[in-house]
Amino acid sequence: MFHRKLYGYKDHSNSGKYTYKRPGLIQDIEGKKIIDAVLFVESEEAMKKVTDLLQEYGTKTYVFDVLSEIEF
Repeated sequence: MFHRKLYGYKDHSNSGKYTYKRPGLIQDIEGKKIIDAVLFVESEEAMKKVTDLLQEYGTKTYVFDVLSEIEF
């Protein structure tokens, strides 16, 4: 359930006839998954939403301020 909330998922209905993309938190806040266990978000508000979700599931979180030229 955690993975779906964070990254979203594809939902299938009517025996796979229809497919819907359900967005996760990363899409909602326009974040980016860099590599496994590394997320990039632009604002303090977005960081707060992500850390709240991670702490809800009891994960360890480390937050760093990074200067980057990654374009979304």
